[in-house]
Amino acid sequence: MHAAWHEPSLAQLHRWTDGQGRLTEAGVIAVHERGSNAADAVEKVAKGLELALPAGVYFNDKDGHRRTHVRIRWWQHAPAPRWRNIAIAPPAVLAQLPDATIDWPADLGYPADAPPIFVGHYWWSGEPAPLAPNVACVDYSVGRAGGTLVAYRWSGETRLHASHFVAVPRAAQSKAC
Repeated sequence: MHAAWHEPSLAQLHRWTDGQGRLTEAGVIAVHERGSNAADAVEKVAKGLELALPAGVYFNDKDGHRRTHVRIRWWQHAPAPRWRNIAIAPPAVLAQLPDATIDWPADLGYPADAPPIFVGHYWWSGEPAPLAPNVACVDYSVGRAGGTLVAYRWSGETRLHASHFVAVPRAAQSKAC
């Protein structure tokens, strides 16, 4: 999965795919119709899920754009999630968010008994580790200075382990080439 597993979005996209999960020609057209259900579904699975912040709450992103929605940790199952724990944002942005619980939408979360899923898109940093027992991200900013090329050596386990991540810092990749 590129960014997020979201059952309602995947169901919406299913009608636009062939028997192998590929978009049909009509599907390619549908997902490019701004504002359509198909385009919204692709946006969610390809870029991640976002929630609207409470009225009057916003932050400025790295380019200075005012944001009233924040990308969230869709894989979590916190009993009473708080904005600062569920948002995916730099520490300075997290500090601006309310320290309040949110109404967690029923269609969010990745089931604990679901098969392992591997995602990208999030540009993490630090030591690679599972995001949840069955969710791993292998995007550790390899395209940026100081980024790391990350892979996961999966052996069929249903619960992912930090020890199965393999990481090569960007500087080491340049020297190896």
